[in-house]
Amino acid sequence: MFCCSALYASAYVVRAVTGSDVITCSSRGGHVVRSDVHNVWCVVVAVLTYYFSVAGAIWWAVLTISWYLAAARKVKRIMAF
Repeated sequence: MFCCSALYASAYVVRAVTGSDVITCSSRGGHVVRSDVHNVWCVVVAVLTYYFSVAGAIWWAVLTISWYLAAARKVKRIMAF
């Protein structure tokens, strides 16, 4: 989970260090990814941002479900007595 968040943040750090003029996915700037992108850094930042944000969200969902199930199990033990 920490690695997903760190790599997700690294995409923003790379973009901040290099500048938004160097890493841009369209001629007007912004975060729009087109199919004819020729800037490799744009693709790298877009993939890092998308993939690791989804992976981090899945980790948080699994973690919260695990916490809920662990708490529900403890509540059942307490209620049984």
